[in-house]
Amino acid sequence: MIFVEYVVKREIIHAWLSFLPIKGDLIEAKGADKLLCSLTERQDMELLGPNNRYVPKFFVLVIFHQDSFLVKR
Repeated sequence: MIFVEYVVKREIIHAWLSFLPIKGDLIEAKGADKLLCSLTERQDMELLGPNNRYVPKFFVLVIFHQDSFLVKR
């Protein structure tokens, strides 16, 4: 059961990442920014992947869309 939960969580996170950056909805963008920071700070395995496999994709997303992630507080 734990494996199934891991796979589902991983799929949800990667589907969610495909919608980033969020533009046009400041409230949603702030929430997404907060969640992304939280997952990064705790080094979430589903976000970073096994052996940090997804780190390059994550950095490309953040670097090329950094202006979208810098949400005005």
